[in-house]
Amino acid sequence: MLRILCIALFTIWSHAATAQWIHTSNKDAFDDKTTQMALVPSGSYALGFACTSRDAARLILLTPETYEKEFAMAGLLGSKLLIRIDELPIRKLDVSFDEASGKLRAVAEGAGTADAAKEMIGAKQRIAVAIEIADKKFHSNTFGVANSRNAVGKSLKGCSIE
Repeated sequence: MLRILCIALFTIWSHAATAQWIHTSNKDAFDDKTTQMALVPSGSYALGFACTSRDAARLILLTPETYEKEFAMAGLLGSKLLIRIDELPIRKLDVSFDEASGKLRAVAEGAGTADAAKEMIGAKQRIAVAIEIADKKFHSNTFGVANSRNAVGKSLKGCSIE
């Protein structure tokens, strides 16, 4: 999974000027599960949707901030990943934090994640995200929607999420 993420991020950042969503899929050689992933950059941030099935869907926010061990505790304090597509209501998803190449990665899984991805394919103006810890917002960023219908749509279809 980390290998897929690194390849996809390299591909995205090498095309950062276009800031288009891309889709990639990779079949695991050991368990035959296929991971579907849609990603988009915005400056030194990246937003992704990854899944292997409806029950294994994740929204991932990669940040430029250096990972500190204290972030793991913040995930236990009811932290949220906020996502707002166009002018739809803000979704608040439970989030955990870990490290990706030394940088802070926020991962939302579970209830509402697949539904948020379904809303992303209809985005016309923006997909905005932020991390909320103790009612304060961090890493607020807006991502473009170019090719989101196609890239996220392929991921949803590949994971049988309708």
